[in-house]
Amino acid sequence: MKKIIFKIHICGMSDKNYMKKVMIYKPFSSFRAVYRFKKGEYEDLKLSEVIAQLKEREDYKAFAGNYYDNDDLNINTIYIKRGKVLLSLEEDKLLSDIFQYFKRGKIEIVYFFVAGGASAAKERGYNFVIYPDEKIHMYTPHVHVIKDNMKVRYYLETLERFPNDKCSREYKRDEKKIIIPAIKKNRKELMRLWCDYNAGYRPPVMDLNGNQYYKES
Repeated sequence: MKKIIFKIHICGMSDKNYMKKVMIYKPFSSFRAVYRFKKGEYEDLKLSEVIAQLKEREDYKAFAGNYYDNDDLNINTIYIKRGKVLLSLEEDKLLSDIFQYFKRGKIEIVYFFVAGGASAAKERGYNFVIYPDEKIHMYTPHVHVIKDNMKVRYYLETLERFPNDKCSREYKRDEKKIIIPAIKKNRKELMRLWCDYNAGYRPPVMDLNGNQYYKES
């Protein structure tokens, strides 16, 4: 028996987060739906098809109608919850592929609607970003360190800066005391996210403290 659990969260201004490191406001209202599948019932079923089933439920329509348009819930706006991280999808996927990749019989899907908007400050201004579509570097695990529209790449395995990447004096000044220590501290997690990203699951943007920033932030 396999399970897909949908959790729809409505968030607003709050002094608490959804999870400690996830920079999305704590929900004030939620909806939950569970879909169970026996062997042979899900192998050719896509996640978008399950979402379509969910959107036809009267209890879901009643809940969603109070907050947002039904079309807002789709493949591009949902996340797969994996531990303490939310992973978005680059494309629609078969349920069998999702179950096989995560090696779990229960997958939690979450969607956030932020009522009234949200914002979050980024400490010291440095963000650590991993991209999924860099074919030229797809076998070279690395992280983009971004600040003030400047991107500098660092190898996750050696912690060295890409030799052709130019950086400002500020980067050079902060490299030893801020950037490299932060990558070293979070290297295991960043490497895991790199692997997730290249399998078609999109990781969040992370700051120096490991806080995760999403489009709802």
